[in-house]
Amino acid sequence: MTEKVTVLLGAGASVEAGLPGSRQLTQEVAERYRVAQNPQTLRTLNAVAGAMIAFDASRGGSAFEALDVERLFSAVEMLADRESVELTPFVASWQPGIEGTTKRGLPSFFGRNVQKAVFDTTFGTQAIERLFSEGVRALSGGSPDNAFADLRDNLVLVLREVLLVDPSKTNYLLPLVQHAASDNFLIATLNYDLALETAAKSVGLTVDTGISTWPGGLDWEWTQGGETSMRLLKLHGSIDWVYEQSASSRVRGVQRERAIEQLDLTDERSLYSRRPPGLIFGQRGRLRSEGPFLAMLLEFARALESTDRIIIVGYSLRDTHINSVIRTWYTRKPGRRVTLVDPGLPMPDVLHTWDREKHPGFMIDLIEEMYEKPDWSTPQVTHVLKPGHQVERCGAGIALQALFAD
Repeated sequence: MTEKVTVLLGAGASVEAGLPGSRQLTQEVAERYRVAQNPQTLRTLNAVAGAMIAFDASRGGSAFEALDVERLFSAVEMLADRESVELTPFVASWQPGIEGTTKRGLPSFFGRNVQKAVFDTTFGTQAIERLFSEGVRALSGGSPDNAFADLRDNLVLVLREVLLVDPSKTNYLLPLVQHAASDNFLIATLNYDLALETAAKSVGLTVDTGISTWPGGLDWEWTQGGETSMRLLKLHGSIDWVYEQSASSRVRGVQRERAIEQLDLTDERSLYSRRPPGLIFGQRGRLRSEGPFLAMLLEFARALESTDRIIIVGYSLRDTHINSVIRTWYTRKPGRRVTLVDPGLPMPDVLHTWDREKHPGFMIDLIEEMYEKPDWSTPQVTHVLKPGHQVERCGAGIALQALFAD
């Protein structure tokens, strides 16, 4: 009987494509703003990141550890919407250092315009009123001239730039994409980049993400099939997804759910499109009802139900919603098997020293479950995996070659 497989990829699976990991991505984004000499946006970004690092340090975390980009993006989203989030009525005062970043100075030309308004009789009343309004907005930082909203919108544009992949660096993914197409198994990814799509295209494979035929709601439909197509479920969205631009039509008087459109990022106008992105960030957004994300999570769960083995590559097991699906799949039926691929995976004997508040408890539970209980009475304790389980402490390229190469 052929083993049925589902593959789940995290950020570590894209590192060999030359893309930064989730923590390095934060630094890369900040560097783009510095090089572009965008001081206001960079100042806002530094204020948010600095406050988060200070908070982590106050709770015993390292002040020198880079921020996960998804935590940063999620925080920026909350700050941009800070007047409408549920927590607002209970917060007496936002941190002054953060709130202060929305207080912008007057533009350099403002003084010259005021002088002209005072001494130039041709400067009309409406122009003076407009100048006064612009000054108030600049000093107050109020909506819509909101530094956090600007940062939120700009971050997506920078993210697209940073995550553009060099096609020559995706060859290590070919064993995976070719087998996924020929064996008709599902690849699910938590990454926004286009590394898998690029690798598939290089060998003439088409990719079916299901996004173009998503009917709305919790259903999911796959359109293509055969040996030239690979099924790819992008659980957290994609850098080339945006919500449709046209107003949603109404069905029997009710406005239907907005669909997702796919951009061609080789076109510069699409690359810098400011349309609402089809992405979710951080723990706060994982179960967002808007868009296709709940439907994809359910499709991932459905696919696992007919799966004998899940192969997890470069995923740190930090997303509670994804972990819940995997946990349910693993515990529901005996004999289900797990393959973990990550060069940084710990050995079982150090897990008891890990603080479950700082490390994913699910990772600790899963690794402990995958190994036989060692015989501590022997002089040299060895760790033996239970039958069927695999742990590959190496990069994605080496592991995918070993797992899928003919």
